[in-house]
Amino acid sequence: MGNAELESQRKGIEFTKEGKYDEALELLTQNDSFKSHPVSMSCYALCKAAIEFDIKSTEKLCRQALRLERSNPIIYLCMGRIYLLSGDKGLAYKVFKYGLKYSRKNKELLNELAIFGKRRSVLFPSHKRDHFLNRSTGILSLWLAMDIGRYLPFQRTKDKNALKGAVIR
Repeated sequence: MGNAELESQRKGIEFTKEGKYDEALELLTQNDSFKSHPVSMSCYALCKAAIEFDIKSTEKLCRQALRLERSNPIIYLCMGRIYLLSGDKGLAYKVFKYGLKYSRKNKELLNELAIFGKRRSVLFPSHKRDHFLNRSTGILSLWLAMDIGRYLPFQRTKDKNALKGAVIR
């Protein structure tokens, strides 16, 4: 592989990290150079998913890149973003967490996980998070927490010291 191809791969990976998917796709497809390196293969897959919304084939490309190089967090970052584009937040979260096993201080993975926020602990830890009991009691507790605000004995107005009368429902 020549210096020009390596340089186009490097720039393509940088453009992918910056979110410039059009430019990155153009650089990565030059001479099919993305096929020789797992990171550029996963970046190509992310660019293709973002532009053409071809989730199935891009997921296969990322899995192929993972088979070639399992311990690179950038591949997990690209794969998680592909799952986010497809709308599968749960799987994206798992992929980001799995990528942190190989690089605990990767800023991009940590930023993606920070977007999800903190999850509340499950009410039945003996069951999985997506078990019926945990899902239904979690939804019920959320409804109750939102509903409690309606039944406070008073409401504050814009004047923080003035109180309205009791709310009767």
